[in-house]
Amino acid sequence: MAQIEYGSSKTKILKFFDADENYALIFGKNATECLNLMAYSLQAGVSQGDIILMGPYEHHSNILPWEKVAKHTGACLVQLPLLENGTINYDFVDSLDKKRIRVISISSVSNVNAYALDLLWLKKLKIECDAMTILDVSQAVGHSKVSCRNIDADAYVMSAHKMYGPKNIGAVIVKKEKLESMEPFL
Repeated sequence: MAQIEYGSSKTKILKFFDADENYALIFGKNATECLNLMAYSLQAGVSQGDIILMGPYEHHSNILPWEKVAKHTGACLVQLPLLENGTINYDFVDSLDKKRIRVISISSVSNVNAYALDLLWLKKLKIECDAMTILDVSQAVGHSKVSCRNIDADAYVMSAHKMYGPKNIGAVIVKKEKLESMEPFL
C-alpha cells in the first residue's frame, strides 16, 4: 500500500509541474541536497577547461557544490555579470566558447531581490551549447506556475516548504535520458 501511495504522489507532482513521461522525480531532504546530488552526479562528465555557468544571484546551496566540482575537475566556474541597472548581462555568454559550456545551473528567481531569469534566453542557450541545464525553481514554485514542458530544462530543483508544504523534503525533476549520464551520489 505504501508503495502505491509513493508512486501516486510522484505521478501527481510530475503532473502538477507539467512534466511528461520523459521526466523522473527524485526526492531529497531539501533543495540544497538536490543541488548537491546534481553536481556530484554530473562531476564525471565535467573535464578540465569545461565551463560551469551560473547566474549572479545564486544561493550558496547552488554555488558551493559547483565550486567543488570545478576545483576537482579543473573546470571554470563562470558567473554571468550584472549590468549597471542590476539585470543580468545575457550578452556576456557570446564572449564565451559555447562548446565548452557543459553545465548551466541557475535560479529562475533570485532569493535576494526576486529578479526573474529570462527563460526564453535560457532555452535558446541550452540549444546553442548543448549543456546540462539545471533550473533552481525554489523561489518560483510558491508564486507562479512552473511548466517543465514549456521551459525544457534538463532538471528542476525545489523545496516543498517554498510551496507552503512540509519542511525537510525537496525534489529534483530530471529528464530520464539525462539520468543515464549521472553517476550515483547517494
